[in-house]
Amino acid sequence: MTRTLFVALAFSLVGLSARPVAAQPTFDEFICEMRSSTLLWVFVRAKAGCVRKCQHDLRAGDVADPAECQPPYDIGATHGCINGVEGKTGGKFCKACNPDMPECYGVDTCENTADGLVATFEGEADTLLGEIYCDESGDPNGLNAIEGKCEDTVAALATKAAAYYARCLAKCRAGAFKGAYDASACTPGAVTDERTQYCISKIQLKYPLYIDRRCSGDVGDAPECHNGRTGADWVARAESDVDEHYADFFCEP
Repeated sequence: MTRTLFVALAFSLVGLSARPVAAQPTFDEFICEMRSSTLLWVFVRAKAGCVRKCQHDLRAGDVADPAECQPPYDIGATHGCINGVEGKTGGKFCKACNPDMPECYGVDTCENTADGLVATFEGEADTLLGEIYCDESGDPNGLNAIEGKCEDTVAALATKAAAYYARCLAKCRAGAFKGAYDASACTPGAVTDERTQYCISKIQLKYPLYIDRRCSGDVGDAPECHNGRTGADWVARAESDVDEHYADFFCEP
């Protein structure tokens, strides 16, 4: 979520911050929920960017050791890139969630909570990237340049779709917090708020098209280890990860 959008949403909610509503987070708690629910997916997208550059440079011969592009990413420029993203994410989380994290986030310090969330989403990023930059050793022709561009495109756009999808759900919850509708209207897989449905539909129409253009047809090609996945499959895969963690962020009863 852009700073401008976040500030606008925050100010639009401030008039409701003192309203006592049963089973609803306080204003500060909700800002933490809303901001962190998008921030961690922006982190996944940024980490994918570090890995994508490494994979591109490896194919170009500018990275000597393939291990630099593989978990745990503990050597070379990729290690520094990911470390930087981790630090920024932790700082932004604590900026959004101090002075008041929701009780359901636990009673640990903001810094330790941020570290735990980053570690969890490291795993989500590594799993998804492992599926994208998959093992082509079974293909006698190996990975060619066109297939490599397909992998880079999927890594960029699937993680971007996840971040934007998380933003759609966060904006939906902002409307629910203001009292425009019940929070159940934002339930992943069963969204009933029309604006959120439209927000999601734009993602599902746009990003699969761009992936398919690079990974199939006359000019694109996907590696064999993608097992015939389409752009829609990759976007659905990324959205399912967001759905899985939705209740981790919006966890107030």
